Amino acid sequence: MKIAKLAEQSQTSAKQIFEILKGIQHDTENTVQIMEQVTDEVQNGINVSEEAIEKFQTIVTSMREISPQIEAISVTAHQMSDEVQEVSAAADQLALFVKENAATSEEVAASTEEQLASMEEISASARSLANMAEELKELISTFTY
Repeated sequence: MKIAKLAEQSQTSAKQIFEILKGIQHDTENTVQIMEQVTDEVQNGINVSEEAIEKFQTIVTSMREISPQIEAISVTAHQMSDEVQEVSAAADQLALFVKENAATSEEVAASTEEQLASMEEISASARSLANMAEELKELISTFTY
């Protein structure tokens, strides 16, 4: 009986060992699948990282290419600003010149009006003298006859 019992226990233990081994094999297969998935994900991560590196390198290259153009634009903007300031100063000077000329023109116009008034007075005086001379001539002619 002991042998039968031992045989039965051995068979039960063998079944348990088989089930344990079957579980280990199943867990190993799951672990292998998970490891393959992890490997795929890591490879995808590496690919994404490599693409990101390429993109950053492209960005850096583009920035290096654009940098001189940006500097040229900055220099041009400063030059334009200087030129605008020069034009503004010239416009201010022109405005001052125009104001001075306007004041001078007003003075000349006033002086011309005064001269015109004086000339009109002289003309009136000359006409009056001419009339007087004519009257004097007529008066003298009455004495000479």
